[in-house]
Amino acid sequence: MRYLKDNNESSKIFEAALGFITRSVLQNPIHSTDIQALLPDYILEINSAIASSNPVIAADSLTLVHQFLLMGKSKLALNLVSNPDSKVLKKSMESSNHINVKLKASLVASQFILKHRGEDKLDLYDTIIMLANDADENLRRNATLFLSHFIYFKVPTQFDSVLAYLVRQVDSKNPKLRLQVLEALSHIPQHGEELILKMKKASVFQKINKLIISEPSPSVLQPLIQRVLRKFCTFASIRSHLVEIGLLSHLHTLTERNSSSASSELPRNQKLHAQILRIVQILRP
Repeated sequence: MRYLKDNNESSKIFEAALGFITRSVLQNPIHSTDIQALLPDYILEINSAIASSNPVIAADSLTLVHQFLLMGKSKLALNLVSNPDSKVLKKSMESSNHINVKLKASLVASQFILKHRGEDKLDLYDTIIMLANDADENLRRNATLFLSHFIYFKVPTQFDSVLAYLVRQVDSKNPKLRLQVLEALSHIPQHGEELILKMKKASVFQKINKLIISEPSPSVLQPLIQRVLRKFCTFASIRSHLVEIGLLSHLHTLTERNSSSASSELPRNQKLHAQILRIVQILRP
């Protein structure tokens, strides 16, 4: 740890020391506990490292912060990105010339908004909206993850623009991004009928109805059925709307397709089949 203080942030010794510390935290729970106890004395060094022009140092420091967030050490993680520069995470997403640093920073941002239950203590929301329009799909995925966590707790400002973005991304070619979008959409109805009406006007449910029979990725289709549709079906106004737009017919088609797989080389997905039948039972009058 002392090499972080005894060497300039841009030096190779600092880079090697930070890399060793980061990998120790990732790989060894005992080392992780020891380093956690020592880190309060190195807040300034890690904060400076996040802003480093060296992408390896910046990425490693962000990985360190992210790991402590995953471990539930939110207060320590917040200190690392707040002292002395509380804008360092925001700057990493906005100004870094290295995509890997932006990806790490946006992933850290999504964890912060989750751990702080939608409270944007680091003023990251506007930057996330900017990243949501980035050409890089992985950056958009991390931005969508942030928005999904945010929407779970509260209605975002510029809701109509956020909803329009999510609707566009349903058509993304990236299955991981599609899944994040569906998860974000599933959080909206809990905030009231006014937003459900906006979802209807934006054709959210029509798009999801089409996905039922067109989604090629099992990693998207199964959560769509098992989590997203089940959540939607807890709202009476959405249930009636899903029936009106023909969801039952698409679920029947999906059931037949899933059943036919039992006679092929691949076994039928019993859990998915049961979930489809459960939703059909909920929707039938």
